[in-house]
Amino acid sequence: RDGYVQLVYKHAVSTIQPATPLDLSGDWEGEED
Repeated sequence: RDGYVQLVYKHAVSTIQPATPLDLSGDWEGEED
């Protein structure tokens, strides 16, 4: 069970990271201000 969750989590991160690497870093800093 733990291994499955880790696999899914790793896959999700691997899919999100390349999609928006600095998009999360920039938008998260507070560009709304």
